[in-house]
Amino acid sequence: MLFGLYNQDLKKKSDRIFKSNGLFFLEERKDSYFETKEYGTVDYRLRYQFDYAENSAIQVVAKYNYNKNNYNYRSRYIPGIRLSEMYYIAAECSEDLSYINTVRLNRGLLELPEGVDFETELYKEYRKEFIAEGQMFYYLKRKNIVDIEYTAMDGTDKVYVFPIPDNEIEFGNIK
Repeated sequence: MLFGLYNQDLKKKSDRIFKSNGLFFLEERKDSYFETKEYGTVDYRLRYQFDYAENSAIQVVAKYNYNKNNYNYRSRYIPGIRLSEMYYIAAECSEDLSYINTVRLNRGLLELPEGVDFETELYKEYRKEFIAEGQMFYYLKRKNIVDIEYTAMDGTDKVYVFPIPDNEIEFGNIK
């Protein structure tokens, strides 16, 4: 992480959002995201981003958890930008697979071979890297992706463009 916002109560807030509200990941969705059946290797992100909800067999997002016995400095920071995100931006601008492969190698995965569909692989990497951060919204919006996985809504202006707040129209002389 190159830049992040510190929040001492991040775990408490994260638990309230993910555990209390039942925001969980089904096993088949995790298998699909992290391609465990296809590659057989275990992506480091899969190991550290999920945990079991209390007294449950359901896994929830746990990337913001903080454990005093196993201190993870990142668990108290909301990412602003990370090195991996910069690699993905460079990959997207240059369509150079080596940037994606650099991140994959550092996540315990094999390099992607030449000839794979670049856009598909970039999408899959974004999806794994930015779970529960909101970054995927901006990726989907930037790419104008209509078919959004795991939702019945289409990615249209109705989803991607927020309305101008009333007070900006009233006081900002915006029409």
